[in-house]
Amino acid sequence: MNDTPQLENGHFLIATEIYEALAKTRIPGEARQVLDFIIRKTYGWHKKEDRISLSQFTEGTGLKKPTICKAINKLKEMNLIITKKDNSITQKGNDYIVTYCFNKSYNNWNLLPKKVTLPKKVIPITQKDNLPLPKKIPTKDTITKDKLPLVPVRKKPEPEEIDLKLSDLLLELLTANKPDRKQNSNEVINWANSVRLMRQQDNRTPQRIEAVIRWCQKDSFEMGVVLSMSKLRDRFDNLEMKMKKYGHGLTDNENGNGFKPDITKQGTLESMMERDGIKK
Repeated sequence: MNDTPQLENGHFLIATEIYEALAKTRIPGEARQVLDFIIRKTYGWHKKEDRISLSQFTEGTGLKKPTICKAINKLKEMNLIITKKDNSITQKGNDYIVTYCFNKSYNNWNLLPKKVTLPKKVIPITQKDNLPLPKKIPTKDTITKDKLPLVPVRKKPEPEEIDLKLSDLLLELLTANKPDRKQNSNEVINWANSVRLMRQQDNRTPQRIEAVIRWCQKDSFEMGVVLSMSKLRDRFDNLEMKMKKYGHGLTDNENGNGFKPDITKQGTLESMMERDGIKK
């Protein structure tokens, strides 16, 4: 890498008006990193939009995948980017293909409120008030008690990429059913942990979880009940029983027997139903 970058080694054009609007917009650190990478992958190649995988975001920003997903949700809340997702998956079969587009209509951005700096509180000091605290007197416990050994802190297991994708799928379907629902930028990360527990503790395969997500968000009753991933986990057995009752259950192969635990090319619930001749 050259210590003195030159234009002839690569550059891209961006309207001055857009750059000035970005300079006046307060964007959280990780979200700005992800936004800059999206601009690089689109405007940098003279394109308005581009398909970008999570692994590309990780390589381009140096951020972890959960942090990237949180940053993407923040950019979507601020209406700085527009995403389009289809039902196709990558060649590895463990990732959905998402198209990202920078929203250059800066008048439609949802700006964050400006930070307000409060003045420091002045505390008057007198001879009577604010007296110094008495020195700590050694006691029997503090003198004879041995120091306890430090207990190593167990690292909380992080959700995998498939957990984040399934959580993002539920969020997308919920938003499609109720576009004005209140969103939380952290809910995909929290839901991903519920998916991880379903896979690791409840022995649910990603295929089964995806099928239940898609079915419950099409059922006129369940779409108003299952509003989070924790609720889906609590009602998972009940939802699968209802699916089988109405003839929407998965076969043994689609249940994951003999397959590695990730979303494979078996397809979504719609393609399974269409293949088996089941009416939606």
